[in-house]
Amino acid sequence: MNVNVLNNFFQFDLTKKKNIKINKGFIRNNLINTSFDGDVVLQPNFFLNLTFVPKVLNIEKLFTIVQNKYFSNDMKKFKMIKKINGIFTFDKMFQGSVTFENGKILFKNFKTKTNNPILFNARISEFGKKGKIYFNIIRTTQNKKSSSKEIKISGFMVPSISRVFFEKLSINDEDYKKEEIKIFESKFKNEITKESLSNIFNEKKINNFFNNFSN
Repeated sequence: MNVNVLNNFFQFDLTKKKNIKINKGFIRNNLINTSFDGDVVLQPNFFLNLTFVPKVLNIEKLFTIVQNKYFSNDMKKFKMIKKINGIFTFDKMFQGSVTFENGKILFKNFKTKTNNPILFNARISEFGKKGKIYFNIIRTTQNKKSSSKEIKISGFMVPSISRVFFEKLSINDEDYKKEEIKIFESKFKNEITKESLSNIFNEKKINNFFNNFSN
């Protein structure tokens, strides 16, 4: 099948047996260029199990669209998300999986494809203006004069106001005090987000922020 929907091009081979099998899938638009394959289960409940291998992904622009569309007051926009159940697995550019489960979205075991990767998990259980994205991040830093440091940060984002809040911060499992956490939370706001959450995908800015811990 070859399908054009607005500015989106879909191409895939489809086989129907007990479930629908998708092979040699391909999606292209102004945000993403990716191959995909997997299964679509129709009975007893609709369920997607797809693997994506993106070659191009404008994650900053995509995040901005999601932020504006799904973290507003218009609750009608969330009906489609609540109907999706499935697992989307990603590989190559980054690794990890996104699970859609009864209106909740879980980001599991994501790992960036860099020399010094960031590992993170996240959860979205509420959308709209009060919606939050809870996250856990692990990053290991090292400089020439010191041993490696494992940095763990947990907290949440509020997309409607473009804010990131740190709840816990530790280095090599040694917890920081609340006052110290607030200092780094403020640094994150001033050095990275600057009123735009899409900046969290700016690799250079993220590396500079974590360099604060390697000194």
